[in-house]
Amino acid sequence: MVDLGYTDSYDDEDIKPEADLEEADLKQAGLEEADLKQAGLEEADLKQADLKEANLKGANLREAGLKKADLSDANLEDADLFGAELEKADLSEATLKDTSLCSADLSSAELTHADLTRAELNLAELRHADLHNAELFEADLEGADLKGANLKETNLRGAKLERANLSRADLTNADLRGIDVSGADLMRTTVVDHTGEEEVYATKQILHNRGAILYPTE
Repeated sequence: MVDLGYTDSYDDEDIKPEADLEEADLKQAGLEEADLKQAGLEEADLKQADLKEANLKGANLREAGLKKADLSDANLEDADLFGAELEKADLSEATLKDTSLCSADLSSAELTHADLTRAELNLAELRHADLHNAELFEADLEGADLKGANLKETNLRGAKLERANLSRADLTNADLRGIDVSGADLMRTTVVDHTGEEEVYATKQILHNRGAILYPTE
């Protein structure tokens, strides 16, 4: 049985695949392992909701409120989270392949070991987000704000980071092959040097030597 916690607007029977829950008040709802595949949750209030291991594949969560929600191990593949509020949300080990997170607020979010393959994160707010060991293969991060983000050991191969803010971000031991950082802010961005041992501040030339694409090089 699905526990809706403090929510009394919806019954358990409303929590089902393709459910229409647009603008639903589901604050602090207990939705662990809930099957909400392709559900309509546009502008729903899911702040601090427990969505651990929930199936949200293909769900519409545009501009949904998910601040401090627990989405660890959740399946959000192909979901639409355009403009969603995910500040301090737990998305560790979540599946976000081909997910739209354009203009979403993921500041201080937990995304360790999350799979963001080909995710759309352009113009997303990711300040101080923890993306340690995340999979960002061919992700679109153009114009994203990653100031102070933890990108240690992250797979960024082929990712688009044009005009992204990477100031004070930590890219130590990240896979940077084929990333495009043209026009990116690299002030105090941390990488490892050519020896692979010492942490140094990135320059465009260092990133170029690590296989990144940028115009022009220093």
